Amino acid sequence: MCIRDSAGAGQVLIHLQYDNGTVALSLRDDGCGFDPAQVPPGHYGLTIMHERAKAAGGALTIWSEPERGTEVAVRWPGVGEQETI
Repeated sequence: MCIRDSAGAGQVLIHLQYDNGTVALSLRDDGCGFDPAQVPPGHYGLTIMHERAKAAGGALTIWSEPERGTEVAVRWPGVGEQETI
């Protein structure tokens, strides 16, 4: 059952990958989903997420469909090797 302002997810899959200097992070849920083209004015969360990813040198993509869940993915290219402690 989908409740307004709630994802209604039972599971979330988190995937983090580093490959050739690029970091990719995705989060996918099995919740209510939404139609990204129908986000009402005054809801700035998606815009802010895109702006923050861009400010960090990355790119954000969002996929969602009503009753089919949501996936949020961000990629940061050009991340250098770091020493592991």
